[in-house]
Amino acid sequence: MKIENSPPIRPGTSAQQMGQQKLGHLLVVDDEAQALNPFCEILSEFGYHVTGFTSAKEAIEALKDKGQAFDLLLIDLIMPKIDGVSLLRTA
Repeated sequence: MKIENSPPIRPGTSAQQMGQQKLGHLLVVDDEAQALNPFCEILSEFGYHVTGFTSAKEAIEALKDKGQAFDLLLIDLIMPKIDGVSLLRTA
C-alpha cells in the first residue's frame, strides 16, 4: 500500500508561498498501516511531502526510481520478508 501526502494548501496561496511551505520529501515505511497512516498525516500537517509504504519491496522500488528523491528515510526495523536494516542497505 502506498500513501502520498503533501502539505495542505490554503486557498489563495501563491506558488512562491507553496515552495516555502515544503520542508522536504520523506519516505516512511511501516508494515502496519494503522501506524503508518497517522504518522504520514502528522508529518504532512507539519509541512513535509510524505510518501509512505507498507511494503519494503515497494519502498525499494521507489528509492530506485530516478524521478523521486527523498530527503529522509523513516523505516520500521522489524518487518516481514525484508527488515528495515536490509532496506537501508539496499538504499
